[in-house]
Amino acid sequence: MSHSLRFAVPIKAMIEKEPSFGYRTVAWLLGFNKNTVQRIFRIKG
Repeated sequence: MSHSLRFAVPIKAMIEKEPSFGYRTVAWLLGFNKNTVQRIFRIKG
């Protein structure tokens, strides 16, 4: 759980700041793997 939470917090902050960003843009800006970001998008909605 803490592993996904470590990724979920900055992803959620980025989406709140720029709701139009997709998972690829968020992954690129944060330097995360796009598959990880896509999984968080699916889980968190």
